[in-house]
Amino acid sequence: MSECILPIELPSDVDSRARLLLDAIKKIKGSPVKHKPDSENISAHWDLRDREKAKNEIMLAVRNNLKRFNEKDIEKRHWNAIVITGAAGSGKTRLCNESFGWIDTELKGSVLQALSVFITFLNGEQLTSADSISGVGISTQASIAVGIRVASKLFPILRLCESMTLRSLREGLGDSQLLCELPTVMRACSFHLEAQKNKLPVWVTMALDETHFAEHPEEIGAPQFWPSMMSAIMQYVIPGADRALCVDDNVVLFPIISSTWSSERQKHHWSTGNKIFALLPPLSADSVA
Repeated sequence: MSECILPIELPSDVDSRARLLLDAIKKIKGSPVKHKPDSENISAHWDLRDREKAKNEIMLAVRNNLKRFNEKDIEKRHWNAIVITGAAGSGKTRLCNESFGWIDTELKGSVLQALSVFITFLNGEQLTSADSISGVGISTQASIAVGIRVASKLFPILRLCESMTLRSLREGLGDSQLLCELPTVMRACSFHLEAQKNKLPVWVTMALDETHFAEHPEEIGAPQFWPSMMSAIMQYVIPGADRALCVDDNVVLFPIISSTWSSERQKHHWSTGNKIFALLPPLSADSVA
């Protein structure tokens, strides 16, 4: 975690912060969630073809990361994250949603529980000035920005609270939203599921959709920390010799990032070492309903 001076007194160790976060979340009153994607019915009426190559790349990465996690591999180059790119309307969002089902089926018996979190940087989840926190370092702000979005989806799934919007979560937490750094959110998940005591890990698939909207927020006062947010995610996803929080938590966080980025913007944001790009070609005529 980033060392910085917080505007309110909070414990510095992750365990204490995670327990405080769990207590705070249980007291928050839920609110109706608008624009909630229906992942179960998104493909109920027709098949999406021409996607076998992308599916195979995702599943290879899933098997790879579970193997690396079980081996406690600290070589960063061995781990994978998925980046889905393609033209508008090529099926990126749907591929994110369908991946949840594929991954859940693949991991049965290999993990304690498989959870899925879908975050879109539209419909109230985009970066705004509300993500700016005075007196807090940029890396910590970035970690809170992604952590609070994960928390708004993950904790209702865990039945710690009712369904909520990002805004209602912020209002319910107040200054305690500073507890929502991504490692603290994942540690809280681990505590709640008692994952640290189990032989099998908890798997969390995190799909970040429409990420090109997060890079250039519409609101002038919004912080420009998209690269820092991605760094915060990858620091948790990939255990290194000096930072193995996910191993301590017994939680595997698997990111799927979807965007219409051009190849030039891909190179700007991602090193090619451990990222798998699932490029989506234009759909064939028989794929479109």
